[in-house]
Amino acid sequence: MHWLPVYSRTDFKRATLCFKSHVMRQPDYLAVTLDRYEPSRSLRSSTQHFLSVPFCNTVLGKHRSSVAAPLVWNSLPLDLRTANSLPVFQNNLKTFFIPLGL
Repeated sequence: MHWLPVYSRTDFKRATLCFKSHVMRQPDYLAVTLDRYEPSRSLRSSTQHFLSVPFCNTVLGKHRSSVAAPLVWNSLPLDLRTANSLPVFQNNLKTFFIPLGL
């Protein structure tokens, strides 16, 4: 059985929603809340497909999807963020989240 732990499962769901809204532009209500990271000048990070993380100063506010989802997305490796299809992304994401030693 290749089940993910609960904390990894929530991150898996958040990353999948980010992929759908960021790459496929599928749910419009999420695509509006997730903004691409665009620096004011030319930086190496501008080609990394990051999402901008809004400022939040409360613990409860950090659990909002508009804050937590970009944090999970930005923590993924570049080859995951630049996947070309949803099944490939989910397969690689699951192998990324499976802890070693299980």
